[in-house]
Amino acid sequence: GTAAASSQADAEPPPVRSDKFQPESFWADRIEPPDDGKKLGWFIDTRRCFGCHGCEVSCKSENDVPLGNFIRQTFYQDEGEYPTVARMFMPMACQHCEDAPCIKACPCGALHKEGGGTVAIDYNICCGHGTCVDVCPYGAIYM
Repeated sequence: GTAAASSQADAEPPPVRSDKFQPESFWADRIEPPDDGKKLGWFIDTRRCFGCHGCEVSCKSENDVPLGNFIRQTFYQDEGEYPTVARMFMPMACQHCEDAPCIKACPCGALHKEGGGTVAIDYNICCGHGTCVDVCPYGAIYM
């Protein structure tokens, strides 16, 4: 009983096989993408999307998007007729346009390009005008 429990508690944790599994070293060179001409991208298998909105929640969390503002949403379309119906989902995020119309349209200068070509919104500067919503060709921004 107690002898086995104390020997397990005193045991050292198993060795880490590689430093790439350590969060600090894994993210160290990924926090700010290098501006070396490469563009960042995503791959979303839309055949597997079932509309849980998890991508929206994680995007807001990772990008510190305030309540009431969104840079990603999931569209859906119903197809067929009863009894054979289906709902198709299309997760849509900012496509980080090369010549982003939202950046040009923002009257307060809250949108800008970051390393890797990503379009970012500075919510401390955003005045809530909504022009970026109107000009986004993908409907990825909404307030």
